[in-house]
Amino acid sequence: MKLRYIIGAVLGTLLFVGCQQEELVGNFADFSVDKTFVPISMDGGSATVKVTSASAWSFASELPTWLSASSISGNAGSADITFTATATTAGREAELEIKSGDESQFLRVRQGTLEATSATVKEIYAGPDGKTYRVKGTCTGIYNTTYGNWYLDDGSNGDKVLTIYGTLDKDGKTKNFESLGIEVGDVVTVEGPKSTYGSTIELVDVTVLKIEKALVKIVAAPTEPAVKEGEKVTITVAYKGSGVYPTVADDAKDWIVYDNTEFKVGVPTIFEKAPADTAWVTFTLAPNAGGAREGVVSFTSSANAKNSTTVPVTIQQEGSIIDACVGEFLSAKEGSTMYRLSGIVTELYTSDKQGKSFYLQDYSGKVLVYRAEGFEKSGAKVGDIVTVSGVRTSYKGVPQMGTATFESLDVVVTTKTIAELRDLKDDKNTYFMVTGKVVEPTEPNTKYDLKTYGNLSLKDETGEIYVYGVSTGYNGETKKFGTLGVKEGDMMTVIGYRTSYTKDGYKLLQIGGAMYVSHVSEN
Repeated sequence: MKLRYIIGAVLGTLLFVGCQQEELVGNFADFSVDKTFVPISMDGGSATVKVTSASAWSFASELPTWLSASSISGNAGSADITFTATATTAGREAELEIKSGDESQFLRVRQGTLEATSATVKEIYAGPDGKTYRVKGTCTGIYNTTYGNWYLDDGSNGDKVLTIYGTLDKDGKTKNFESLGIEVGDVVTVEGPKSTYGSTIELVDVTVLKIEKALVKIVAAPTEPAVKEGEKVTITVAYKGSGVYPTVADDAKDWIVYDNTEFKVGVPTIFEKAPADTAWVTFTLAPNAGGAREGVVSFTSSANAKNSTTVPVTIQQEGSIIDACVGEFLSAKEGSTMYRLSGIVTELYTSDKQGKSFYLQDYSGKVLVYRAEGFEKSGAKVGDIVTVSGVRTSYKGVPQMGTATFESLDVVVTTKTIAELRDLKDDKNTYFMVTGKVVEPTEPNTKYDLKTYGNLSLKDETGEIYVYGVSTGYNGETKKFGTLGVKEGDMMTVIGYRTSYTKDGYKLLQIGGAMYVSHVSEN
């Protein structure tokens, strides 16, 4: 994950102080910058920082989309970096890191002032990165209790909530979230700068202005998925309003059914004058014949017409792994449902240093399988046909398979030249990957058809061989070759086996069972 606005002690300034412009100049013996605070006018403009280094340097953090730099790396010596931003209607700020060897310098580039603007979650989604917002909403989930990463929802943006990435304590320090006592269901007012990470909209390192404690608290809820055969689940709720009312989300009503509620009134003590009451709410989950699923049930308690709390709980249920084609997987919703895909390994994902990621392709599309456990040990390579399973996730809006498991190496495929393939014996159980130019066959007993069957010849620098029909890909259809858009002269890659056909005393060597992999046009 990219640098998350973590600013070192070198800065010594508060992130959200709009009027204070304290400047602390970095000063290592071999690496320095002449300023660490870089102001730019709200009307747009530029500002320059001088970097002096005894060795090569470069930015270790990404520039936000609203900011550009004249250079992002340099060699030993002194160099000027000019930062430029266009006009904006609200203040925004970026924290940047420059590295030279093991040494780092941090810059804070601010355009305008950082006075917080009160907004709804929907308005924050539509607003610019770097701008500081103030927002009030309900804490609907907490996923890191050290840094304070959680979700805030004010009901203004449909089912899209706001991610809070980092929460400062009352002294402005990080990694002390639990000291604030924020719980799911609390209504919290925060302010902080907006950032976009991939497709996630978030406020970063927020300051908490107010916490309104919830009238409802989940005491106990299932932590493991329910069995796919169906069962009853009970959720224990403490509440201080006039009753507690469960609601099942519309998209889960077909399999989560409310059963009953048992109540126990809280008993006052000398330590707790107004203790919470307790409710045990039971639901029946229907058997699940499909993939893993999850649904939300909510619990609401009200003190009066203006003061109520609603707390959601997610119920998960096991399911079967769904066998799907790549196209069906790409169009599926993100979630916990497991899918099984089979296809051709067309490319290794070179950005993955662990060697576990690759692209899988069948007749319906191609998808990145991210860090599949077992892939590296399997020995599978480009061209092989494999089976994997995992959940539908995405990165920067692009679908991929996450939490992936490599299940099997189904077909080992060897890359051959045409001459090498012609020298082999017929064998319908051994598959090869061949690349060549699409040409009209010249041998006897051949046909040329690029519209329906895909009867053609492939030619490379070593020779030519006839291809007796090409399907649209792994598990694809025959008689649909024309839908691939392959033309004469294109370089095409197919996977198939070596076979032959004899007629009138002439033995025609050919590729049988061919499946399309890719093609590149001449023009």
